[in-house]
Amino acid sequence: PEYTGSFFNFVPTRTMCFWVALLLFYFLAITLAHTSASGPEYTIKIRTADRPFATGAHLSIRLQLEGTLSIDDTDLKLNEFNQFKAGRIATFRFKSMKELGEIECVLFKISHGTLLANWLPEWVSVKPPNTNHTRFFYNTHHHWLSQDEGAGFKALKLCANGRSYPLSRKVKQ
Repeated sequence: PEYTGSFFNFVPTRTMCFWVALLLFYFLAITLAHTSASGPEYTIKIRTADRPFATGAHLSIRLQLEGTLSIDDTDLKLNEFNQFKAGRIATFRFKSMKELGEIECVLFKISHGTLLANWLPEWVSVKPPNTNHTRFFYNTHHHWLSQDEGAGFKALKLCANGRSYPLSRKVKQ
């Protein structure tokens, strides 16, 4: 059949409205995903101490970066595949959701793990993008992280001033 009406007499169906709305939602979601992940990407290296039982196996470890401008609320999940080996360096990439400024502290948190699992980080290095400046954070007092309250702490903050701050043995998840 031949269409004789004008463009202004066109009446969209519900199905057409659904597909147009879905397409608009898709483009909006893509745009938001690109703009929200627009922060810098940091290269993080973590050296585990070369000591027996220091590997962090069976622990779920999270890392949070604290900078001069902001603290990143999104935790980087570490050790999901037992990357930490005694005396070795594990490398991670962390895309921040916002500009943090110069990184001043890193915070490790144990979210869960087996009772006898321990981890002893020796140092952490954080390299921001587009720079050759790498900042190091040392576990100067050799504080262990553990799910077991008698073996270590559930959170540890390492700062650029050379200080390490073990946090409460009972940390809210």
